[in-house]
Amino acid sequence: VLARNPSSRNNTSFAFLAFVLAIWAVAFSLYVNPVVLSSLVWIKVVYMLVILMVGGMYYLAYAFPDGYHPPKLGLILYILTNIPLALALIFTNLFVSDVVIKNNKAETLLGPVHIVASIIWLVFSIIWIRELVIKYQRSEKRPKLQLRYMILGLGIYSIIATILDGMIPAIFHTTEYFALSAASSLAFPSL
Repeated sequence: VLARNPSSRNNTSFAFLAFVLAIWAVAFSLYVNPVVLSSLVWIKVVYMLVILMVGGMYYLAYAFPDGYHPPKLGLILYILTNIPLALALIFTNLFVSDVVIKNNKAETLLGPVHIVASIIWLVFSIIWIRELVIKYQRSEKRPKLQLRYMILGLGIYSIIATILDGMIPAIFHTTEYFALSAASSLAFPSL
């Protein structure tokens, strides 16, 4: 994608998102099966990548298919709300407290900042899905098909991830469904 036209916002934002998703998948795999470092380190890497992933999806929703920038206010708000999340993730146990092994599986103990992060990411996900839906309704032919693919793939993934990684841990205090969320990322390339 990037090799075709590296100056295109469409291509660079899509390539960035694909790159982040690939690294996220490796980090998640290392969280489940830590070959080097601990599961705690890897789940923190996973969450740092989620910050980039949601931001990348937000940017891509505006960049595709016309190459527009997202509103500056939205970008500034995303950055300003996620810097404290990243700092809490790296320097405190308010986001991720610990990782324990239950039934031979890693279980992440989450702090109160996780709920705040989930709400922020949900709000920005709703915004980017809405942007794609509006563009889909106005588009014709090839861009309309491409937008449908993006809405279905990224939308399915985001909804499942929100439920399994955000809502269920906040309500039921369990992260045992994280692996199902990771599997839902296959919705995007498989459609």
